[in-house]
Amino acid sequence: MGVYILKSTAILAILMLFYKVFLERQSYHRFKRFYLLFALIASVTIPLITFIEFIEPVLDFGTYDLNSTNTPPYFPAEIITDNN
Repeated sequence: MGVYILKSTAILAILMLFYKVFLERQSYHRFKRFYLLFALIASVTIPLITFIEFIEPVLDFGTYDLNSTNTPPYFPAEIITDNN
């Protein structure tokens, strides 16, 4: 609930800042009235919208030739060390 209130407050602050900067000195009273009503409705409804994107992982191990002497790229190579 706290996150919803923070999102709503942030949206309302942005819309009110836009009003103060661009619309407060204008004489379009009917438009300003509808803008302020829209700002209230938008600040309540926009935080309820969530975007969910499902990303399905793709596992591609490539092909491995049993007759090849090379190590496939997805297996760690063996490191030979001499302990003298």
